[in-house]
Amino acid sequence: MAKTAWAMAEGQFDAGDGAFQPARAELSHDGLAIIAADGEPITLWRPADLIRAMVPDGFRIGARRQTGIFVFDPDHGGELIRALASIPDADAPMMPRALISTMVMIVGLALAALFALGWGFFWLIEWLTAPAIPG
Repeated sequence: MAKTAWAMAEGQFDAGDGAFQPARAELSHDGLAIIAADGEPITLWRPADLIRAMVPDGFRIGARRQTGIFVFDPDHGGELIRALASIPDADAPMMPRALISTMVMIVGLALAALFALGWGFFWLIEWLTAPAIPG
């Protein structure tokens, strides 16, 4: 299912029926592929839908709006945990691009206003301390 896997981990897959079966998870640019012990692909989850959590029985990975949970021992799946760390969690708050550009614009305007106030302050000091022109 995955052509080039970045990381793999052996564990157990629950398809939602409560019966765990041995499986392997392979993370690639296509997503997280869950592959049965016989090599048959079970499911492929997109990276944007991944939800993960550390629980007492191991490290759990699931996908938003899809059934199934993959559970593995974090002591033997450290490579997969490190690879998953570079992918944002589906429940993580995302900052929209419009908000970022608005924040950058506000900071730019504030810096321009501070520059104008500073320039005006120094001009006022210069004007007040200039010698009077006799007339």
